[in-house]
Amino acid sequence: MKPVPAFPVAFLALVLSLAPPQVVRLAAQERPELEAVRGRVAPEVSRELTVLVNDAARRGLPASALIDKALEGAAKHVPPALVIGALRELASTLRQAQSLLGGDPGHLRYVEGVAIALQRNAPPEAVRRLAAGASPREDLGATMNVLADLASRGVAPATAENVLLAWRAQGADVDALRRIPLVVTRLIRDGALPAQAAQAVEGALRRGGPPESVGPPAGVGPPRGRPPGRS
Repeated sequence: MKPVPAFPVAFLALVLSLAPPQVVRLAAQERPELEAVRGRVAPEVSRELTVLVNDAARRGLPASALIDKALEGAAKHVPPALVIGALRELASTLRQAQSLLGGDPGHLRYVEGVAIALQRNAPPEAVRRLAAGASPREDLGATMNVLADLASRGVAPATAENVLLAWRAQGADVDALRRIPLVVTRLIRDGALPAQAAQAVEGALRRGGPPESVGPPAGVGPPRGRPPGRS
């Protein structure tokens, strides 16, 4: 039998150059991160994940978040169509987080943490402004998730941003950051409105005290028969 000649390398390159981007990505060598997923997710999920992971890698985004989401969906027996939708949404949020963090290479390691905060409804413009004013040592993922915590308690974006700016002005202590939402929650339980609670914490921070050094705002006290700070 007459041997079949091999395709020249130049011809193969031409074919790939004319193919749709998705075909080129799938024709490329599979990334090592995808080995953990092989056989553990539905075929259609695996195909979509391959496209998204390769795109994330090209953009400098963390692929691990996408892989974890796919494996979580498989473990919970979520229908493939819903998993694919969740993966696309997460990929979009990662791109948004990268954009909001700006061009500082030092901030890019916080993309995944900031994406989590955005999924928890952290206000994007507040994220952008806080990222722009952050020091190189600040964990922006932690900062933005406290921003999301305050938003979830009904604190307006500008008020929450002011609280975090006051925290920064006092040295940006990580332990103090974690306690801010707890103190705001305690003040709200004691009868303060979300804005009053956040402004009281901001005032305590600007005076140089820890978040918990503040009591209920003027005219606000705990319900009768319940000590302050007790639920």
